[in-house]
Amino acid sequence: RPSRSRSEKPSGPQTSFIPLERAQSSTALKSAAGYIRHELAVSLNLRLTPEITYVLDDSIEYGVEMSYKIDEIMEKQNAAALLRDGSENE
Repeated sequence: RPSRSRSEKPSGPQTSFIPLERAQSSTALKSAAGYIRHELAVSLNLRLTPEITYVLDDSIEYGVEMSYKIDEIMEKQNAAALLRDGSENE
């Protein structure tokens, strides 16, 4: 989802990358920005085409990290519950 500027106009597409490919993908997008801008102008029949700036969207990476943390917490809670239940049965 494009972010919004103060004028409420989209400021640019957001991109997500696999961390190992982030640098290569970012470089490729930057080098292709002129071509993509030209193709948009031609296909949309625009006289003035806005600059394209790509914004890194790390929400997928953040979501995966949070998921791992939740899994760790759940494992600790389950282990504590098993220990507690085991000590009550003795």
